[in-house]
Amino acid sequence: MAPKTIRVLMIEDDREDILFMKDILQNTRKNFKLSTCTSLKDAKKALSKHKFDVILVDLNLPDSQGFDTIQALQEIAYDIPKIAISVLDDPELTAKILKVGAQDYLPKQLLPANFIERIIVHALERHNLYKTIEMSEKLTNKILEEISDGVLLINEKNEILFQNKAAENLLNKGLLMSNGWSFEMAGDKTEIKELVLNDPAGAPFYVQVRKTSLQWRGSPAFLYTIADLTDRKLFEEELKRKESILKVISQSARQLLRSRSWDKYIDLILRQLGNVARVDRVCLFQNYRDEKGRLYARQKNKWIAPEKEAQLQNQNLQNIPLKEAGLERWIEELSKGRLIYGDIENFPVSEKKMLQELEIESMLVAPIFVADQWWGFLCFDSCHETRNWSYSEREALLLAADILGAAVQRERNEKKMLENASKFQRFIDVATFGILLIKKERIIFANSTMVNIMKMTSEAEMVGKTIKEVVHPDDLPEVEKNIEKLYKTANQSHEFEFRMIRPNNTVAIVEGLASFIEEEKDTFLIFIKDISDRKKTEQELKKTYKILNRLLEANTTVLFSGPLTERFSPNHISQNIKGLMGFEAQEIIENPQIYFDGLHPEDRAKVLKAMEQFKKTGRISLEYRFKHKNGHFIWIYDERAVVKEENTEPEMNGFWLDISLKKKYEQQYTRAQRLESLGTLAGGIAHDLNNVLTPILMGTELLKHMVKDERAIKSLELMETSAQRGASLIKQVLAFARGTEGERTVVQVRYLISEAVKMVEQTFPKHIQLSIDVADDLWPIMADASQIHQVLMNMLVNARDAMPNGGSLQITAENLMLDEQYALSLGNAPKGPYVMITISDTGTGIAADMIDKIFDPFFTTKEIGKGTGMGLATAHRIIDEHGGFINVYSEANKGTSFKIYLPAHKRAREETPVKEDDVPMGEGQCILLIEDEVSVREITKKTLETNGYAVFTAADGPEGIAVFADNLDTINLIITDMSMPLMDGPSVVRALKRISETIKIIAISGRDDEVSSLKLINVPFIQKPFTASTLLKEVHQALTEK
Repeated sequence: MAPKTIRVLMIEDDREDILFMKDILQNTRKNFKLSTCTSLKDAKKALSKHKFDVILVDLNLPDSQGFDTIQALQEIAYDIPKIAISVLDDPELTAKILKVGAQDYLPKQLLPANFIERIIVHALERHNLYKTIEMSEKLTNKILEEISDGVLLINEKNEILFQNKAAENLLNKGLLMSNGWSFEMAGDKTEIKELVLNDPAGAPFYVQVRKTSLQWRGSPAFLYTIADLTDRKLFEEELKRKESILKVISQSARQLLRSRSWDKYIDLILRQLGNVARVDRVCLFQNYRDEKGRLYARQKNKWIAPEKEAQLQNQNLQNIPLKEAGLERWIEELSKGRLIYGDIENFPVSEKKMLQELEIESMLVAPIFVADQWWGFLCFDSCHETRNWSYSEREALLLAADILGAAVQRERNEKKMLENASKFQRFIDVATFGILLIKKERIIFANSTMVNIMKMTSEAEMVGKTIKEVVHPDDLPEVEKNIEKLYKTANQSHEFEFRMIRPNNTVAIVEGLASFIEEEKDTFLIFIKDISDRKKTEQELKKTYKILNRLLEANTTVLFSGPLTERFSPNHISQNIKGLMGFEAQEIIENPQIYFDGLHPEDRAKVLKAMEQFKKTGRISLEYRFKHKNGHFIWIYDERAVVKEENTEPEMNGFWLDISLKKKYEQQYTRAQRLESLGTLAGGIAHDLNNVLTPILMGTELLKHMVKDERAIKSLELMETSAQRGASLIKQVLAFARGTEGERTVVQVRYLISEAVKMVEQTFPKHIQLSIDVADDLWPIMADASQIHQVLMNMLVNARDAMPNGGSLQITAENLMLDEQYALSLGNAPKGPYVMITISDTGTGIAADMIDKIFDPFFTTKEIGKGTGMGLATAHRIIDEHGGFINVYSEANKGTSFKIYLPAHKRAREETPVKEDDVPMGEGQCILLIEDEVSVREITKKTLETNGYAVFTAADGPEGIAVFADNLDTINLIITDMSMPLMDGPSVVRALKRISETIKIIAISGRDDEVSSLKLINVPFIQKPFTASTLLKEVHQALTEK
């Protein structure tokens, strides 16, 4: 069951007090709902509309002051208990507030949530109590037994007529004397007093007594309510004590910071801490180890309360062997930064003996750390009584120990700095390099050598300047970056080079070695060496080296020479031969057979024959292939001549030149010429083929709507699919020949694989086993679906043909994330997400010397008439244009595996194909169709008319222009072919635009190379062959566009 909600109305105009109370009530165990008003007027409105369980009211409101506020609330909300909020904690004021009708009061100070909760709950309880008394004596007695406040009913003879359990407990603490009730309050009026009493054990406790006169069974009587204020008063005292301790700590911190030696003020600080902590003794101990490594605590300072000085002064606390004294727990806890506190009676037995001998009843021990090492501890001893060390006291005294540790660390650092300064002074005076001491990015010291490097007159001229003032602006970011590294790796030195600006605006190039001073984390030392002259020399040398290197790098020609002998036997070869052939010069000089072994088998006879001619002619030049040391062949241009000088034997001189790139360009040029011829041929027939396919596609769509027989519809669908595939093949041929890209959309590879397998599987012999494994979560790709389908078809057909005797064909598709290392292993491919398609067969495989040629156009190993050599070349080009790549793995007689990598689009969504039902109908708009092919013109007209359009037709450009001119006000759209006799498409479009600039035009053509000319005239384009739905969508879009 959910706790009951206590509805609280707070009448307060101070926003901070409202926020404070809201935060307090949210952190109590009760379920409070707080509503607020800022004036008495607003409170009256709220009370008239809503119900509340208790009211918290400030006595200083904008429209009401003091007791008048309580009295006004009594008139309108008598049944709701009221708690006054006051900035003063005055018992007399409290009594007056309660007399006018308030149940309790809250002082405006930081009070714990449970205390405020208790005040509110008690107010509700007392209110309910008084209300219940008026209703029933029996009910009253029962309630009185349950509430936490004491309730007494006294007659005029001071005899107790009734007391609840709470009152009985309080009376047992000292309110009841031997002759009866001991507390007297004169008069019949309501009176309130606060008392400080002692219980039988002598401990103080605080109560608030409220007296009210009443009639009891016809006789005068007095009702006393006694509230225990001990928790609240003790908490207030604890707050005051904490404030006192913190004040002393603050004063101590200022004293320690002003003094170079922390022990100058330590006796005063211990005395102040002892007084505010209310202890009898405070001792400061420092740890040390003897020659055997045993840990001791030596007393450095102590303070004893004056009244206890004679008793405690002579006790010996100079050196305590912690482990031997039974204080192993102290070592464990204090070394970890934890306090030890409590009554000695509760300490371990091993600790009690020594501590009791020191007359300690209760104590608190706070660890002191210096430079993250346990240095010692502070002991706070209570020698006359046990005590409860509150949380506030513990935290405050631990803070005092931390501040003392910081002071010890500071003094130690300063002493070490002075020692270091003394040690290095002589070294600094005679140093041949500059020395800078920098603190918080400002120079605080510079030696004489540094002054000379900067061309200054004295150290004073440099001290005080910032790094930005002496470092060259262009080098400043790098210097600051190195300083930042220094901060991150304080125990390491950093060497860096930079430029410094002298007062005369000249530049000094220097090397700097920087390191932190261990104890001063914001101070570092830099040793400076002037390297300006060295840099100047290095720059001159670099210029010379750069020129020589350029000459060497530019000269890729390998020079060689040797005696004129039967066989090639050079005695000198230039060192750049390694870049050409991979061999060291000395390798070939010592073993000329390397040269002959490296000749390509097909070129060896040619080279040997040329060498025979060389003996006769004295000069040769030829081109041949040579096997590089790493295994691949390169093309070499070889030219040699016989040179004879006076008094010397004839000698062979020559050079080798790498012409592999030249050969590659020649092959590419030859290939490009062949492709250009193929493109010209393909483009010539594509238009006619597309004109043939267009009526088939559109006619089948019309017939599907006209016939009802399912077998006929399936036949029409097969015709349509075959025509679409024919159109796709034409596009593929044109795309390969001209390098053009088709339309790309987001597609799912699994569908393409499924479709390709369905088409090819019918041609597979039964002894080929086919298996497909496609990942369920396969990523989509951005691609031309027809092109990727063509790639898969080519691959599957090749795999089938490679297994004439049967085998297994496996197709898999999976997601693959290429990281940088994986991408490099695949030939420096771009890293990222890919879809990998693997097509593996167990066929005849590919010979090793054929692998590099399989993607060349027109290369085939099949018999004449069985292969064109275009399948893999087309596939390679398509995948490359899609940003992917293909890897092939093959072994002769074992099979081949092609891996296709296509960039994935993780976040792309597959496009939902538009259904035929979604094709929009016309609304009688008039369209002019200009087409020279009769079949295309008739089927297009029929399609448009069937779908709600009126159609004019024309067989060529001039006729179309004439029809448009005669029906200018009627025609809404013109569809024109781009390849027609008498007048080409672009000329027709320009003529139509001159007649009407606003007329809408759609271009159609069977040639894809006309797209570029259409961009110039800015009209939409439909590639033949096209379906009826494609045509109708474009027409609808053109007519509806504004």
